Amino acid sequence: MEVLPFILLAAMGFAFLVNVMTKLKARSLENTPAPEFLDVLGEDAARHRRVMIYFYSDHCPPCTRVSPLIDTLRETHPNVYKVNAARNSELAWRFKISGTPTVVVVQNGMLCHMLVGAVSMKKLQQALEPDTDAATVHS
Repeated sequence: MEVLPFILLAAMGFAFLVNVMTKLKARSLENTPAPEFLDVLGEDAARHRRVMIYFYSDHCPPCTRVSPLIDTLRETHPNVYKVNAARNSELAWRFKISGTPTVVVVQNGMLCHMLVGAVSMKKLQQALEPDTDAATVHS
């Protein structure tokens, strides 16, 4: 009789842990090695039309202005990721990131947009829209 509540509690705890781990996997890939990140990116690209990857560094003044905008976008868009370029230099190298902040937008495995420097929320939102081409965002 005493075992049943323990099993129920353990099952609830496991479900909670799986939920948390799923959210962490979807949101926090900052320290994930490049091959694993690209696998998750491929899975995400299959579910979403566009994927945004924000490359930043800890001691970058323009990054401190863009990071809150990215955090706001992440609340409503599950396909927006943050990557610390210094901690994940292999991934930054694969996307040819030469400075931070840089926002990369990928669709169907192809680079759609690369926004370098401090950008506005309007440009970030435009880059996520499926019908926007690079000329519209960069102008």
